[in-house]
Amino acid sequence: MPLLDKIGKIASTAAPTPAPAPDTQSATESKASSYTERLAQSKGEVQERINRLLLELGRAYYKHHADDHQTELEEQLAAIREAYGEIAQYQQQADEVAARQRCPPCGTKLPEGSMFCNICGTKLAKAPKSTAGQNQRQCPKCGAVLNPDDIFCASCGVDLRK
Repeated sequence: MPLLDKIGKIASTAAPTPAPAPDTQSATESKASSYTERLAQSKGEVQERINRLLLELGRAYYKHHADDHQTELEEQLAAIREAYGEIAQYQQQADEVAARQRCPPCGTKLPEGSMFCNICGTKLAKAPKSTAGQNQRQCPKCGAVLNPDDIFCASCGVDLRK
């Protein structure tokens, strides 16, 4: 039995091979995850660069072929021309809004037909003139420009149904 006792003693004093600690395993997984995230970020950056290059290419093509009507991309060119037309309309509307009267004391842009500033309450000398033309509906009492569906004047409160 002395042999078995020796083997037992050796076995009990021998250090068991430790399994990888959870921290070591999670650190390895964390490194892999971090590397994967960096790869995805790099991939995204390259895709953004490609998108910018494609955008530049498209702009250059449009610049050189905007008036071509016998091209395989005529449908897209027409859609771009239409979009530029919409932008021009929006710009015109923005210019009309910018031309509206401002309140002298506080500088707020005032809605058409305002008799008072809607921010500081200052009474205005006279209602601003309409920039849209003569065919707009006006209040019979104060002359303010009205929206087509207004029932009461926003400036003086008169009932417009009469």
